[in-house]
Amino acid sequence: MRYPKRPLLPGSTLNSNVGQTRFHKSHHLDFVVPGVCYTSDKNLPGIGGVPLAGAESDLEPSIYALGEKIKLPPWLIFDKHALTFDSYYIEPTETSPEYNFVVHRCKIYFFLEDGSIKVVEQKNPFQDGGPSGCIIRRQRVRYPIQGSTEFYDILDFNIGLNVELFGKVFKLIDCDEFTRKFLNRLGISVPDRLTAPEDPHSKLMQEKMKKPCPPVQMNKKMTLEEYLSDDNRKLNFMAYWDDRESPNGLVHLLVICYYLKDDTIEIKDVTDKENIYSIYKRGKLPMDIKRKYCQLGDEEPHTVLNALGPSIEKLRYVLDPLDIGRDHRPIYTDRDMRIGSIVSAFGRKIVIYNCDEFTKQYYRTKYGLENFDPVERPPTKEEELAKLEKKIEFKIPPHNVFGDYEDSLGNCLKLHIETIVKPYTKFLEKDKMGYDSRILRFVAEMLVKNKANGRYFIISYFLKDDSFTVYEKVCANDGFRGGVFMHQRQMLKPGERNVKNRKPEIYTFNDLYIGNTVIFDEFHFRLIASDDYTLRYMETHPSEFPKSNMKLIMEKVKQTIKPIYKSFAASFLEGQEFVPAPYKKFSDTMKAAFGEKITEHEILTIARHYMYECPTEKISLDALRQYTHDELRKKLFNDFERLRECFYHFDPNKCGYVSKKDTYAILRGCRLPLDVEHIRIILERFGKGEQCDIVYNELIQFLNYNCDPGSKHIQPVNISATMSWLNECRPQPRSKVSHIDIDKFLKDLDFEKDLANESK
Repeated sequence: MRYPKRPLLPGSTLNSNVGQTRFHKSHHLDFVVPGVCYTSDKNLPGIGGVPLAGAESDLEPSIYALGEKIKLPPWLIFDKHALTFDSYYIEPTETSPEYNFVVHRCKIYFFLEDGSIKVVEQKNPFQDGGPSGCIIRRQRVRYPIQGSTEFYDILDFNIGLNVELFGKVFKLIDCDEFTRKFLNRLGISVPDRLTAPEDPHSKLMQEKMKKPCPPVQMNKKMTLEEYLSDDNRKLNFMAYWDDRESPNGLVHLLVICYYLKDDTIEIKDVTDKENIYSIYKRGKLPMDIKRKYCQLGDEEPHTVLNALGPSIEKLRYVLDPLDIGRDHRPIYTDRDMRIGSIVSAFGRKIVIYNCDEFTKQYYRTKYGLENFDPVERPPTKEEELAKLEKKIEFKIPPHNVFGDYEDSLGNCLKLHIETIVKPYTKFLEKDKMGYDSRILRFVAEMLVKNKANGRYFIISYFLKDDSFTVYEKVCANDGFRGGVFMHQRQMLKPGERNVKNRKPEIYTFNDLYIGNTVIFDEFHFRLIASDDYTLRYMETHPSEFPKSNMKLIMEKVKQTIKPIYKSFAASFLEGQEFVPAPYKKFSDTMKAAFGEKITEHEILTIARHYMYECPTEKISLDALRQYTHDELRKKLFNDFERLRECFYHFDPNKCGYVSKKDTYAILRGCRLPLDVEHIRIILERFGKGEQCDIVYNELIQFLNYNCDPGSKHIQPVNISATMSWLNECRPQPRSKVSHIDIDKFLKDLDFEKDLANESK
């Protein structure tokens, strides 16, 4: 420093740098801690620490001497001290029509050591996907005024104040206990806690969560009762689709199958009965008319979120229980399906005009509907052509002798000759299926001048194509070779030859019944018997075979027997009871009562229905003795004395009998070479009393083939098959009926009540 009025001459100035050892300059960039830098705004000295002119002094004015103390830097005094404020800011939004803003709750931290600020947004469980966590990292923030060099300080933070940080206006509403006490010690008054506005989005989500939500069941397994109640149950509706407005459009007859099990619908086109095809495969039919192309996986029942597992063979899947993103459009249910309703199937208007009986009963039971009158539908193209054909008489020329009748007819109907396509629906329905041959076989005898000539044949009828084969049975010394008599083909009725203007009539299943006479190529055959399969098949299809329809036969019997019931019933009365009658007596009585009104086949159907099963033994005692002796003789067993000694050992009291269990043990212990089932049958026959005891002397005499020399020569049989319990349980064929249960037959006629009323 120098005095300004003193001239600047050598030796007249004072050098202030004499003795000075510090010559560094002050800097405004400093570090709070290693790695955290900040800009210092303190009054810094000049070169060497000399205060600058006009700089404010850090010394506090005092008339007292200041005590000596160690002055610590602020970053050390306020280390890890921060003021914490609760705040919020409002963000406008246009994503929902129910609200236009969202409230974000935040915490603002003001660090005392360097005046830096950090803002952390609190996590909101109802704002999934929104920002959360640190939204403004720790730093000093300038005032929002453009060109400002000043930073936010402690005086700018208090409850009720607004703080604008990087374009977001934060409203301070609360602070923690440390912040409140710290500001009060500085002489700053802190207001009470304020309330933040309610977030409309969070409020809406809370209301939705309070509503009861049905539990989502993934991979639900139906109980056995549910599965059996609705499995294979479907509602069948007859409908039509009128497509005549489009070019070359037709009226399509449809069948709508609604499956009750899973509310799925299948639509089939049945306009052509021989060419039925599906136009909508089984699935849920949506009501939405708008065309929407399904994306890959939209029609799958579940959505897979992730696949977990070490390898492809051991994968497990995590499914989406909420089905987010799935198209929840309404679908057609049984409430929407009724006669007269219109079903929109992807733009096609399908009108329901009728339904089957099961569907009517279903709606009558569940919804109480009673009106099921069918709705008129427009005729199809084939029906219109059929009406025109009835008006136009088309005369078919006679058969030209070349080929079958169908070949000749094809030449008349079409200009170009085409291969005849026969209907295959009947072929598929009536063809052989597994062990079900679908072949009806009858035993017939040839008639010559209405008399049997002793030749017997087997006539086989194939249901699939109405064809016949005739096979002659071989009889000894009759002069006929036997074998195939007629190859498989359709048989024309008498007088039907391929020279007429109509299709010739052929023999079908309606002409086949016992007692009828058929004529094949001028050969007369009378059907006299049939096998059990044929009779059983005809009885299980009574609508096709009226001669085996028990309901129709009984109605005919009631009408005919009612006037002569007393004499008819008396013919079967023996003493005071109705005993089972032989088949021949029953057949003769029925023929005498009905005359020509009843056939032999109808009589056999009644007899099979009321067949009396006589309690007979499967194996007689004599046959059992012969089988036993034959087996023992083949196995060279003759140690009957040793067998008797074993019985004496088990009978110390000499009473003559042992238990069934001990007898079985003795026979097996003596190695009797008989099968287990064979021994069981023998013990059941010789068991006596309640305990089924065995008299062993009788048993030994039964087994000893030396006492019965007449059993040496018997017909060889399969012992294991004959003695098997399966053979005993096998039902006997009903083709041969021996006796009829007359008592049950008369009770079903139910004429006793009428006779009792007449007698009164």
